[in-house]
Amino acid sequence: MIHGVLNISATVLFATSLILRKKKSRTGGRFSAALGYAVMACAAHLGGMMVYENRVGVDRTDGQPLPQDFVAVLAESDLADDKPTRAVHDSVPILLVRRGDRLFAMAETCSHFSGPLSEGTLVGDSIVCPYHNSRFALEDG
Repeated sequence: MIHGVLNISATVLFATSLILRKKKSRTGGRFSAALGYAVMACAAHLGGMMVYENRVGVDRTDGQPLPQDFVAVLAESDLADDKPTRAVHDSVPILLVRRGDRLFAMAETCSHFSGPLSEGTLVGDSIVCPYHNSRFALEDG
C-alpha cells in the first residue's frame, strides 16, 4: 500500500509541477518536480526491495515441489516432436517438449501470470506464454 501511495504522490507532484510551469511559476514547478523525483525514487527503492528481497509477485511457481531426479510422467512415444505437452506429477503441472532426440521438462505454469505454457508457442529454443508473451528458454527456463 505504501508503494502505491508513494507512486500516486509522485504523479500528483509531477502534475502540480506541470500546472505551475504553465502558470509561469517556474520556481514552484521546479520544486514540485524535484520533490516528485525524490518521492518517486523512494517508491522505486521500496518496489525493488519488495521484488528482489521479499519476492512479492515474482515467481508464481516458487515453492512447487518439482522433482529433483528423473520421474517418468509420460511415455516417450506419447510425446510428439515440437509440441508442448502438459504432464502432472504430485499435483504439479510439468511442461514437456521433445525436439528430435532431446527432451525438455520445466514448470508448466508461467511464473509471471500463471499462464499454461503447454498452450504457448515454440519460438526457436523457447516457449512463449499465451497470456503475456514472455519467453522461457527450454534449456534452462
